[in-house]
Amino acid sequence: MYPLLLLILAGAIAYFHYTQGLFSAGVSMILAILSALVAVGWAEAATLGIMGGKYADASLGIMMVILFGATYLVLRVIFDRFVPGNLRFPVVADRIGAGVLGFVTGLFTVGVIAIATQTMPFGPSLWGYERFPMKNDGVAVRVAGQNQMQDRKMDEVDGVRFVEDQQSGMFLPADSLLLGALKIVSRPGGSLETGIPFASLHPSYLQELFGQRLAVEPGAMHTAMPGQLSSVNLLRARPTEQSDYEEFNVRTAGNSSKFAPVKPVNFESDKLMPLVVRLRLAAEAADGANVRMAPSDIRLVVAGDDGSKNLFPVGIMNDSQHLFLMKPDDRIMVAATKTVDVVFAVDPGLISKPGAAKTVFVADAFIEVKRYARKALAGEKVTAFEPAGDNGGAFFKVPTAAPPMKTATPPNTPATPEPGKQPPAAEDKRPYRQVRPAGALANGGEIFPVGVPAAGDGNFVALSADGAGFGAIQNSAFRQLVIEQPKTQDELKAGAATINHISVGKDQKIIFVPLAPAGSDPWAWGVDLKNFKLTSGQGAAQLVGYSAVSGKGPGDKLVMRFTPDDPPKVAQPVTGLTPVDFALFFAVSASDNGPWELTYGK
Repeated sequence: MYPLLLLILAGAIAYFHYTQGLFSAGVSMILAILSALVAVGWAEAATLGIMGGKYADASLGIMMVILFGATYLVLRVIFDRFVPGNLRFPVVADRIGAGVLGFVTGLFTVGVIAIATQTMPFGPSLWGYERFPMKNDGVAVRVAGQNQMQDRKMDEVDGVRFVEDQQSGMFLPADSLLLGALKIVSRPGGSLETGIPFASLHPSYLQELFGQRLAVEPGAMHTAMPGQLSSVNLLRARPTEQSDYEEFNVRTAGNSSKFAPVKPVNFESDKLMPLVVRLRLAAEAADGANVRMAPSDIRLVVAGDDGSKNLFPVGIMNDSQHLFLMKPDDRIMVAATKTVDVVFAVDPGLISKPGAAKTVFVADAFIEVKRYARKALAGEKVTAFEPAGDNGGAFFKVPTAAPPMKTATPPNTPATPEPGKQPPAAEDKRPYRQVRPAGALANGGEIFPVGVPAAGDGNFVALSADGAGFGAIQNSAFRQLVIEQPKTQDELKAGAATINHISVGKDQKIIFVPLAPAGSDPWAWGVDLKNFKLTSGQGAAQLVGYSAVSGKGPGDKLVMRFTPDDPPKVAQPVTGLTPVDFALFFAVSASDNGPWELTYGK
């Protein structure tokens, strides 16, 4: 519908100039092209300089149209004043030429209108036209605390096509034509050169504008003004875990809807590195108490040999370096004046090589949030990841398993016994058996020795064993320890230094519960770790980790995940390791001396 309206308008402009003659149409075409280039190229600077933050969401489009009309009107008045006459041409040439030149005038005029419309705070669809394909489908989602399912209708952009900038242009590509001309005349040596090529700020302007209309509700603020990006910090990180940000059952492999889960990012095989950009926006950028945005609202613009390119976050990260993968139109909500850690998958060449005097971002680049809030990154220091504390201010959707559906006749209900007979014993379907009672780890959290390059505090370090995992050291103990590749204890203890303690918060201690798998699936116990509950007279304990071993001999291998700040929810099966035993780690008050009871159930 929208492209058709633009085509009709371009046709009307062409017809008007057809009636005016070739000379008038030629003058009009030249002035319209110049006015369109000025309007789109200078609209942003004029908006910020004249209107400031007034009507911020709509002012760019309004200014674009005003600049076009004012420039054309002034130039036309001047030209008509100095050249009041007309030129005559043969009738056929006059009519055909006037129509053609009038259509070109119409193209640039509707190009301004099309771009201005796309800057407005509308949704991703403009009267039926979507620059990137949107999926619309229903998905059955269980309501928290209830037993029924609700069918939600949801829209979702094709994330791959958006990130790779595979646009569906209009059949009258007036906006693309205008932007192509603007990139040519604004580059160095161009007729409208200003020192900053338009393409260096807006490598793909229509992709950028579409992204700004995604996810954020029409009533929420779509823009953040210059100066409202209070701070930007660049951090090196290594994700401990990757999972889909969206809530349970919306994007799952078994869901019948069109919404597929986000695929994990394989940084190593893709030869990319995770770059964490910690953003803090001022209170003025918030809607009430929170700032609302989406990954498509956040651009990392990097200059390269082939020109600049828009990069968008692959997700957001919490204090435990758990990467929550996101699609471009997932919603990010951050408490006003607090931080959020957004993660980009970037070429390692953007960062200075190891051994440099300091690690810095060497590429010519800038970060932009919600259209106007920008910060240049060239020369900015890139430091080791440090938790922001309380996950900054980002709100994370924690995936939760759906409660079981209630039925009129619960399954596995034992039959009513005959008089005088005892009912049959209930079958134990727990996926584990307890090896021995729970107990506190000796010496404040002692485990097996684990080798690290150095025993310094405060940083995440790779374990010395090749590819084993990583840890975070504090007070000569691991406050986090992840062994993701099966290793023997002999392999793990090799290193410049060894650490053999894990620790939790102050005034807490760690309870160790040794268990063994039961049933045919040795990893069935790890499907939903929230089913395990450890209680004592002082209340329930907090699960903070697990380990699994392939046997009890010196050559047997183990894996482990101890992450108190981001307690594991599942224990994913590990290729090459069949658990013979496993253990759970719980954090309890230091004054809690048990006895502790382990129970299992949803």
